Amino acid sequence: MVTIYRDNRHRKKEILVLLTLRFGNDIAPIIYKFYESIFRQIQENHVYMYQLLKPNTSVFFSHVDVIPYHTSEIIPNYKSYLEYYKQLKYKKYTMMIITMAGHPDFVSKTSNDLVSRGLRNIHRIHREGCSICELEQLINCEKQSLTKRKRIEILESIADSYKTTVFWMEDYFWHSIYDKMYLLYLDYLNLDVLLSPGYIIDSQKSLFGLI
Repeated sequence: MVTIYRDNRHRKKEILVLLTLRFGNDIAPIIYKFYESIFRQIQENHVYMYQLLKPNTSVFFSHVDVIPYHTSEIIPNYKSYLEYYKQLKYKKYTMMIITMAGHPDFVSKTSNDLVSRGLRNIHRIHREGCSICELEQLINCEKQSLTKRKRIEILESIADSYKTTVFWMEDYFWHSIYDKMYLLYLDYLNLDVLLSPGYIIDSQKSLFGLI
């Protein structure tokens, strides 16, 4: 287990807002003051290490935006960096799931039996491709909201089904299923792709959408 000291004091306003929302106006400044004292102690007791790994190192085997060496982090060796990188990816994927599940419509349900209407589920669409007609039906079908917990469960079930699959995307990097789903979420959110249905579970518990 590697300990990473990350200095985010330049984001003081944002941190104070989050602390205030979580703990209230009275407690937030006290917590932040303690946070500042930790980094003052770190700066006094440690020598920060720079450029332990070069940018072209083979560690960067996946397209994750990582800048691991700057004045606010201490990573003593290559093995620790590999552990850090593993932790970073896990946290990144977790935040992606939470972000996607936070949208009230990206993952939804319908009382209709979509298979009986001739629509293919998410796994068949991934294998066989989909038609514009299918996407239009998914977008236009009647939908109901799901709880956040249920939305997370559905997204995690998709990720589990394709956790060993890699996806070659437009930026010419290999990506995980989390990256792929998050790109589809951004298309849905920003209306970059109008035929983006999100994910829908029908009355027979079949799941529909794109991968």
